[in-house]
Amino acid sequence: MRKLLIAVLFLAATVHSFDMMEYYPEGKMAKYSHVTTSASINLVAYNVVGYIHPELDWRDKLALSNFYAFGFGLSKEVFDDLSGGHFSREDMYYNASGLFISTAVMLIMHHFKILK
Repeated sequence: MRKLLIAVLFLAATVHSFDMMEYYPEGKMAKYSHVTTSASINLVAYNVVGYIHPELDWRDKLALSNFYAFGFGLSKEVFDDLSGGHFSREDMYYNASGLFISTAVMLIMHHFKILK
């Protein structure tokens, strides 16, 4: 239940960041959305991997969730490039920082026995 609550809080932060982009279309809020979206995808992917493969150790679930979240971010940047935009290394740095933050949160949760 606690894992789900934390994932929902990250998703709520992501939704709020998309609302704020209306006011800051090219500013810092666009980068904030990359961080929160990557972190949310990582947390949700951890729970989905754990549900699909309950036999996996928490380290394996964490590695797979990071892989999936990074893949989503990379595929979004490739899509941007193919659809007339550009591949942004800066956006990938922000995606990676979201993965770092969510991984740190999950490691702290595991340390305090909140995450299994």
